[in-house]
Amino acid sequence: MKKINLLVFVFLITLFVSCDKEENSENNLAENSAKLVGDWKLVGYDVEDATIASNIDGVEFSIPTTITGKDFDASLRFSENPNVFTSEGSFVVLIEFEAEGETYSQEEVVEDFLSDGEWVLEEGLLIATTETEDAIAYTIKTLTDTSLVLEYDLSLSRDVDDVPFTTTGTYIMTLEKE
Repeated sequence: MKKINLLVFVFLITLFVSCDKEENSENNLAENSAKLVGDWKLVGYDVEDATIASNIDGVEFSIPTTITGKDFDASLRFSENPNVFTSEGSFVVLIEFEAEGETYSQEEVVEDFLSDGEWVLEEGLLIATTETEDAIAYTIKTLTDTSLVLEYDLSLSRDVDDVPFTTTGTYIMTLEKE
């Protein structure tokens, strides 16, 4: 009889802890949604551990690269019911790398850094879906009433003069509430 009482006791504790975690998770999602809704300005754009890789005439190479943003004039608005986001403005991306003893630098203006679309929060992720791209799951590194830091594993392929290049790294976007 003591074993049965002990099993029932353990079962009840497990049940209450599980329910509490589910309620906390639901409360956190609602709380995070409330923090997310509003107008944000882009204040940081970096790609950590960035590399550019290609294969030219059968020779594969990978070059460590620095990718940072500057001249930020971009904003992002999150609305609720429906959960949509809109972006506007621009910023400059600075790409720098060294090859054969030379330092190369290129700046590109990025217009409307995110297409407009829908968003959903799921356990530490902000999932953004647009009409032109598949859903992207950004890891929420920071979300407070005034600060939002999102992280995403980047893998971007692009041809330059008919030569395919792939850029990889960890994309980090930092926003402040307006």
